[in-house]
Amino acid sequence: MERNDGLRRYLLRAPVYRAAQRAIGADKCSRRLAAEVIKSTPETHIVDIGCGTADIADYISFASYTGFDPNPPYVEQASTRLAERAGGRATIFEGRVGDPSLLDRLPKHVDIALMMGVLHHLDDALADEALQLASSLIGTTGRFISFDPGLVPGQPRIARALITRDRGQHVRTVEASERLLRRHFGQVTVDVHHDFLSVPYTHLVVEATNTA
Repeated sequence: MERNDGLRRYLLRAPVYRAAQRAIGADKCSRRLAAEVIKSTPETHIVDIGCGTADIADYISFASYTGFDPNPPYVEQASTRLAERAGGRATIFEGRVGDPSLLDRLPKHVDIALMMGVLHHLDDALADEALQLASSLIGTTGRFISFDPGLVPGQPRIARALITRDRGQHVRTVEASERLLRRHFGQVTVDVHHDFLSVPYTHLVVEATNTA
């Protein structure tokens, strides 16, 4: 679930969304995530669940990148952009978690499953579906990575004010995130960061695997 009232509805337009992200430092954020967290190589096979405009694909190396999202304008924008950059190595399509045909369109071998800014838009039931999909995709050798706003004690007041006005209505605490993720993964780490954007903001960076 998400709020799309008032000015938020304009973020459904891909160019507006990307411009808004760049204005708050999303380019720098993506570079840092790529270098410090994702750390993919030209041999890495990636699935991006709820990829949006697939901006992260501009900053990471991959052998294949498969992203899907339920928002048609986002999918169109991402498909056009990545067709020029990555050619046949990138596939973007319209889809949503829970679609019976989804698995048929995803690769059989996945090194990294991403959910970038997605979980805080999903209630626990929908998040469980998405995380179960991610867990099944990465098998015993892959990694799951997510990146979302979070609510933590002592965070800057401006950050909390911005986060509580986010379109996503399911921003979680560290504890709530861990409980959710441990239902699907054997190893889970949740790191708190306050410095990924050029404005005060708190993010939860999750890395998880299926190893015990």
